[in-house]
Amino acid sequence: MGQSTLEYCSISLRRLAKEIGISILPSTNAKGKQSFSLELTMMMDTALGVDVATQLSMQNEYDMLMAERDELLMEKPKHIRCIAAIF
Repeated sequence: MGQSTLEYCSISLRRLAKEIGISILPSTNAKGKQSFSLELTMMMDTALGVDVATQLSMQNEYDMLMAERDELLMEKPKHIRCIAAIF
């Protein structure tokens, strides 16, 4: 497996975050505790060459998977369908 851009540039994730002006810990996003914003993905595209559309698509896919695993959230559409069927 090849070196990542960060390894090649000898920069840590913390330093990258500091340099591009974000105040969150990099692992916050990696652990799924915070979604990637458009602003963050634009900075990552510039810094690492990771396409914005690809990053946002991956984030959307992850968010959908997490929503599908949330039983309480998935009950809401079922309830709404039942109510809508009455009308």
